[in-house]
Amino acid sequence: MICDSLSGTGQLRATPTGSATGGSNKGRIRIEINQGGIASSDPAYSQGVVGSIAQLWPEDVVADSPSTRVVSLGSNNVPTDPQASFEFPYADVNTATSGAQTLVIECKNIPTGLDPIGVQAWNVKARIVPRSGTVQNITASYVSGDYSLSTWEAQVTLPTGFSAIQVRASMPPQ
Repeated sequence: MICDSLSGTGQLRATPTGSATGGSNKGRIRIEINQGGIASSDPAYSQGVVGSIAQLWPEDVVADSPSTRVVSLGSNNVPTDPQASFEFPYADVNTATSGAQTLVIECKNIPTGLDPIGVQAWNVKARIVPRSGTVQNITASYVSGDYSLSTWEAQVTLPTGFSAIQVRASMPPQ
């Protein structure tokens, strides 16, 4: 939600359809406001200040912007522009493998702990959200490369059915 001011006593919810209590597959709530706020949300919201123009997606990513992407899951390559469809047969990756699989993550402009010298490694994590079931947050491990281009891996076990995978890198708390 992006607005100049926000007030009221209601609650924002990002919960699965037909679920009054939420369950484990909650969405995300982001509020960008200059004044006010809300009493509560489910799940808890993140908040920012509105700029002169709200920017939902970066128009031009500069060459040195940090970025992450999934390269492969097990023996399956992931498209560079995944569509994240939860409909058969349009899934980006189909796998019949049960048990742990290696998720390969490519990072650009992310500190690895080895370079730049003296800079602590960032946290690289995979969030696995099944269509139904429990969300998993898995920490990836640095494998190779440097600040400009590195490879990280996580061992993941997917539940039966469709799952969405998101990867992110974040600076550790100071």
